[in-house]
Amino acid sequence: IRRSPAYYQWRKAVLARYNSTCQQCSSLEHPQAHHKLCVVDYPDKAVDVDNGTVLCEDCHKKLNFTTNGRVEKLN
Repeated sequence: IRRSPAYYQWRKAVLARYNSTCQQCSSLEHPQAHHKLCVVDYPDKAVDVDNGTVLCEDCHKKLNFTTNGRVEKLN
């Protein structure tokens, strides 16, 4: 999905919605679009802007993932 035009539109819309500002620490450095709900479990939400938020690269790296690749919590 990350190479699809729909994904790029979703990413652009999510970044615009939050002014490319990390919703965890308010950083403007290296913003990344993040799915709130795992797209493996909710494929219909993969390009739903309401399922997106912005995290900076550092906060995105701090996510704790379970063994199956799903997000457990944010530190």
